[in-house]
Amino acid sequence: MVNITAKEMRESGLLQEVNRQFFHPIGLALYVEEETNNMGVLDYREDAEGVTFEKPSVEKATNVSKIQQARMIERVRALGFWIQPLDHSTEHHSV
Repeated sequence: MVNITAKEMRESGLLQEVNRQFFHPIGLALYVEEETNNMGVLDYREDAEGVTFEKPSVEKATNVSKIQQARMIERVRALGFWIQPLDHSTEHHSV
């Protein structure tokens, strides 16, 4: 296992997309500090509008989609799912 850098998180679009698709709609914002590679989550849940990007990058979103597509077939073949189901009665390998 290798750690991903803050720079790679930003440049690849992963930070944008995890925020745009998950954190922002629930009023949170994940951030990473490039200098220290530390990360944290800002809480805007009390703000009715939450957080949005002024102009999200289509290029970054497309890149993340390509990353997902490249991994999807192999992951589904190996585990039987793309997103881990909540059904605990089915045994799958821990990831």
